[in-house]
Amino acid sequence: MKTHIQPFYLNTGVGYFRKGLLWLLVVISGVVAAWLIANHRYSPLLLASVAVPCILIGLYNWRWSTYALLAYLPFAGIPILTMYPSKFPLLFKDFFFVIPAYIGFVGTYVLRREPIRFSGLPLWLIGAFGALVFVQLFNPNLNNWLVGLIGLKVWLLYMPLCILAYHLVNTREGLTRLVRIVLLISLIPFLFGILQAILVYRGYDHLAYMLYGNRAAAVSQNFAQFGFLGGGFLRRLPSVFQSTTQYYGYVISMLPLAAAVWMIKKSGTRNHLGIFLVVLVSLAGFLSGIRRAFLLIPAFWLLFSLFLAKVSNITRSMIVIVIAILVTLNILGTHLSALYEPIGELTVHYSRTTVAGDFIDAIKTAPLGRGTGMDTNPARYGLADSSAFRWLSENYYAKAVYELGIVGFVILVVLFLTILRKGWSGYRVLRDPVLRTFSAAFLAYFAVIMIDCTKAQPLDIDPLNVYFWVFAGLSAKLISLDLAHTQAN
Repeated sequence: MKTHIQPFYLNTGVGYFRKGLLWLLVVISGVVAAWLIANHRYSPLLLASVAVPCILIGLYNWRWSTYALLAYLPFAGIPILTMYPSKFPLLFKDFFFVIPAYIGFVGTYVLRREPIRFSGLPLWLIGAFGALVFVQLFNPNLNNWLVGLIGLKVWLLYMPLCILAYHLVNTREGLTRLVRIVLLISLIPFLFGILQAILVYRGYDHLAYMLYGNRAAAVSQNFAQFGFLGGGFLRRLPSVFQSTTQYYGYVISMLPLAAAVWMIKKSGTRNHLGIFLVVLVSLAGFLSGIRRAFLLIPAFWLLFSLFLAKVSNITRSMIVIVIAILVTLNILGTHLSALYEPIGELTVHYSRTTVAGDFIDAIKTAPLGRGTGMDTNPARYGLADSSAFRWLSENYYAKAVYELGIVGFVILVVLFLTILRKGWSGYRVLRDPVLRTFSAAFLAYFAVIMIDCTKAQPLDIDPLNVYFWVFAGLSAKLISLDLAHTQAN
């Protein structure tokens, strides 16, 4: 029998109270917002007036906060850019959605003594890693406590989302419905980003950057541009995000969802819509201006099709890549060899420096770690003079050594490998073809992000830091969804 878990402070039969509470929250929020607008008070009071209702909503139903988080992430850069130079918007998703969801989840399951299931999630490794991150707060090399707390937040705040995601959906239909809604929302930043790219590459830069105002240089890394031999150039473009890196992280996180939905729909008009979506996502990644996208997006498609283990799937994936790259080359005004020759040279260069060199330096200079936050880029805000912060390496694994020592690196790698191993084990036993497709897509995504960690720190950056752990929870839940779907049929 299907049961519904009530919020922890409500009993059955008090539905009117729940509706009344919601209406009360709406009225209070409206009155407070009207008063603030009338008095031109756009200060931390505005943050508090929104945060309190969000916390109450999270207490009422943690799933609502989680859904709201997923809907907000594609547009989180808009308030950050609009309210610049205020730093409050950087924490909106945490105060409005993440923390309320955690509070509501704990209240629902723990205080009511409901069972928390997490089969397939490596919680003991997450716990061990979290304990080490906490211990490194007391490292004598740490600059100050604020640097350590920022590092703690970046490392650990979003890991528990895997538990919430595990409990978020209870049926195969619920999973596919959630994915389709997330993809539907993603069309806005993707279409905006591609339009922005077309304007830039056709010479209408002023229109492409107009909405950013005086933040245009900052969001585009001072209009960073990479030229090609024989003509054409590639420029960093952020779409509706705060930075190009965040936009790219969003693209790469939508790729497994789009790929799975496309592979599931195999006939008629739906197939045409599916191929439009996957080409759109791939094209958005190429046009973001992040050069490693030209390696990692094809790598995702190759791994995804190999996991599905069908020649037809490999062929279909290659068609997507060819279409996306041909359209990209046309927009950039260059040709294939001019595009990939410098990217190949950069790959060799970074393999020697950032990938291998930085990691070896970290092993030699900080085998015991320098403390939580000491190589976390946002931790520069914990210093009185942020320019004094020294970013030791972009390599995520080197960062683990610099901050947590060799032990921290080993636990992190074991955690990553365990996620892959459990995902692969689950994929092999799944019987439902839809869930197997999702499993293959998540596996390819995890592998690509773990490869990306050799050059960058993707799990330190919004919104990928959220999606990675949400997908880890959904991947672990697939076996339960498969059993439930099999029993229902």
